[in-house]
Amino acid sequence: MSKIKIATDSTADIPKDLCEKLNISVLPLTIIHEDNGYRDGIDISKEDFYHILETEQKLPTSSQVKVNMYTELFTQCREEGYTDLIQVTLNSKGSGTYQAAELAKTMFFESYPEAAKNFRIHIIDSKTYSMAYGISVIEAAQMIDDGANVQEVIDHIEEWLQHTRPIFVPLTLK
Repeated sequence: MSKIKIATDSTADIPKDLCEKLNISVLPLTIIHEDNGYRDGIDISKEDFYHILETEQKLPTSSQVKVNMYTELFTQCREEGYTDLIQVTLNSKGSGTYQAAELAKTMFFESYPEAAKNFRIHIIDSKTYSMAYGISVIEAAQMIDDGANVQEVIDHIEEWLQHTRPIFVPLTLK
């Protein structure tokens, strides 16, 4: 019998309480401002981030999820008895997050070749941003709770992502 875990990164913008309720793992990107690095959603809140955008002259930047965070997640999921991990990432054309996940997957199976017998890692490039892929992760978690198999979950995510387009509306033109 399979045991499926769903994971994403902080840019999916899924509310923390919903992640906890649906057992969604979220890996943080790093927000860099004035030579300080903050783990998105851990060391800096969305409100603090937007406050910086509104008040500071020098805008913050971001850095992809670190490879070691992925390998720690993969190790933890395997140790907890998951047979499949579905990782949905931020758009690979706008971030190195997808590539970091793929590198971590390669490194993980090089370190634990025996894991390939009973643990699979499925990495999906969302090719989009924010809740445009966050919603697919939420729905995937609900499908897992309802007993869907891994291929049904992956197919649903991919179908969703093929038909989703984000629309950004700025609150100000500043």
